[in-house]
Amino acid sequence: MPGPASSHCHRDGVPVRGQDCRRVGSGGGDFHTFAPSHPARTARAAPPPGPPFFTGYTGQVIVGADDRALTIGPFGAIGGTCGDTATPIATESTGAVALGIEYTPQARSIPVGLCAAAQTAAGSVQLAQPLGHRALVDRATGAALKSFDGRRLLHPARIPAGYRLSYTAPLGAATTGAVQHWQSPTAIGDLSLTQVDGPLSAAVNAVGLGLHNPYRSSPPLVVHGHPAIQFDYSGAIAWSENGETMLLLWTRPDPPPTATATAAIADSGT
Repeated sequence: MPGPASSHCHRDGVPVRGQDCRRVGSGGGDFHTFAPSHPARTARAAPPPGPPFFTGYTGQVIVGADDRALTIGPFGAIGGTCGDTATPIATESTGAVALGIEYTPQARSIPVGLCAAAQTAAGSVQLAQPLGHRALVDRATGAALKSFDGRRLLHPARIPAGYRLSYTAPLGAATTGAVQHWQSPTAIGDLSLTQVDGPLSAAVNAVGLGLHNPYRSSPPLVVHGHPAIQFDYSGAIAWSENGETMLLLWTRPDPPPTATATAAIADSGT
């Protein structure tokens, strides 16, 4: 049965339709980007390369278990066919850590409109000192940023053979949470685990499952001792624990998994 989306690319953990996906390295991090399959064309002449410039960051932040690694995203547009790059930056002070993006335009030999803009799903920056009680703020405005404690990330042990964690990213500014995304170089289908500080509806909206009806079987499937929510799409299962809603989702797997198999992966998380 087809999943809720037709793409292997994700924005804020949500599958994005009609995109070409690729992985690029930039600024010492491993960035996952998506780019329009059919970029708009224009007759404008290409501008010369410019100096680096800086912007703020208004999204959410995952604070790593070491209290130094900060993961942000999405940001862009970078990494497109014209080779523009972007690097997360952190400016530390006694009371705050200000986050922003440094953009470096590259020289272009083709018109700007023929470049495919891209966006980074996640990128990390390492602090010189532990974050501690310092505030996380947007470097452009000084506004406070939401954060998610990376120590809360669930780590399923029964990930199918051949699948590897491709990235972990914040959900975005609207919803406090995080998404982990697994892919295989050979198998069909992507796997994601979304954790949300909020009700089931927030998790469903975050991954685009709004058109798939939730229900509980009788007796219900159980994850970590909690009754699980199933959907009319067998590749998704949700449950709540410790004030969080968790949602494990397969995107276009072939063959489709059973609800029991999906629940077994969820139940293996620690």
